Amino acid sequence: MLPLLLLIACQPDAPKVVQPNVVILTWETTRADHTSLHGYDLPTTPNLERLATRGVTFDQHVSAAPWTQPSVTSLLTGLTPSAHGVREFEDTLGEDVVTVAERMQGRGYHTAFAGVNMVFEMGRHLEQGFDWYFGQGDVDGAALGQRVDDWLRERPRDKPFFLYVHVFEPHCPYTPPAEYLGVFHREPADQTGGVYPQDYYDQMFGCFKLPAPGESGSPQLDIDAYYTAWDGEIHYADHLSALILARLQREGLLDDTLLMATADHGEAFYEHGDHGHGRQLYQEAVHVPLVVVPPWKGEGAPPWAGRRVETVTSSVDLSATALAAAEADADGIEGIDLSPAWTGGGPPSSWTQRAVYSHTDHEAYLRSVHQDGWVLIVDVREEEPDPDVPGAVLTPRHPPELYHLAEDPQQRTNLAEDPAQAERLAALLAMVGAHEAQALQKAAAWGGTRRTLDQSTEEALKALGYLEKGGP
Repeated sequence: MLPLLLLIACQPDAPKVVQPNVVILTWETTRADHTSLHGYDLPTTPNLERLATRGVTFDQHVSAAPWTQPSVTSLLTGLTPSAHGVREFEDTLGEDVVTVAERMQGRGYHTAFAGVNMVFEMGRHLEQGFDWYFGQGDVDGAALGQRVDDWLRERPRDKPFFLYVHVFEPHCPYTPPAEYLGVFHREPADQTGGVYPQDYYDQMFGCFKLPAPGESGSPQLDIDAYYTAWDGEIHYADHLSALILARLQREGLLDDTLLMATADHGEAFYEHGDHGHGRQLYQEAVHVPLVVVPPWKGEGAPPWAGRRVETVTSSVDLSATALAAAEADADGIEGIDLSPAWTGGGPPSSWTQRAVYSHTDHEAYLRSVHQDGWVLIVDVREEEPDPDVPGAVLTPRHPPELYHLAEDPQQRTNLAEDPAQAERLAALLAMVGAHEAQALQKAAAWGGTRRTLDQSTEEALKALGYLEKGGP
């Protein structure tokens, strides 16, 4: 493993870096509680931990969506999914949406995208504003690194740059390289003992199953085996990220760079009766890591080195933070600039009461709001009347769920019907309703479209566990 601590050199003095380079490094399908950075009992992310010793870790970071297309669109627009309008595979980003890349271009930045996932292929308008764009679903992490090398050679040297990199590996199938597969073996005392019921396994999509597609063997029902394989994938993504940052360091770029390392969403392993991602908004789906390393040209460790922030933050904040660093226009952005977490003594007290939202419309119509240690999950679907039963509906809304994360981090005790929480529940429901109404009003003005998926696209999505019951 490459020690990222050594990748960020220190130089005398600490002048402010005007218009620093900005890099957003995103891992697929990585939830915070399976990273050693966040206290996981296996050393899955040693390089991310080393990176954190030079930066700021945001311990309660929440993704705007539990699957890639809306999540990354939020990262690149600073808008939650109901506002940017990309909520399903068929949706394309409206051309009237001003992306972060376009805003950075307006400040003289060279903009580049290197990502692996088929939802990044051209035509979905995520490429808006990028001078250099590589988005593909059929290359591995090594090939992605080579594309970053290509960009490094070709980029203009007289401009700061904005670079988005997306590492795919932790996504299913859980098949890391041999040297990473099985590298973590749980001791009996650490095993969960969880199993998938046979009937549930039978309806899981193949991408998520063990043995993986194309491999022989009996159905694997032991959930610990899935954790082991997936942990190996996370460990491999940690290694690949170190290699990518080493490429940037070879060019002497990191001292002048604002680096934000995160994940697009998490992954469920039957904690709440589901496997995969996309349909739920529990912590396993939306609580993801975030480490920010600001530019530093001073002597010794920066004053923020190793700082941890406990207040909740959102993936839309990365857009706001990038734009603030570039001194670019952030009008309409839903996120907040995170730089007070390192430019002063820590985040302002106003962050404590901030509301952070997540959305999914994939096989569900759910919204969540995190505020002050609480989270509400609510079904916002339109109820369809039952024509045969007056006053009844065909698909009732799922009842609201309210959790106090400090006391119930696994979200096992729903307090929505607790009379003592009635006032809190009503306030959070009102927040979700107001936010959704405002977001939909924004989306109506963007001019987004819904396209028809061709057969090859549908087959590729199915191979990743999408578009079929049991996925994504």
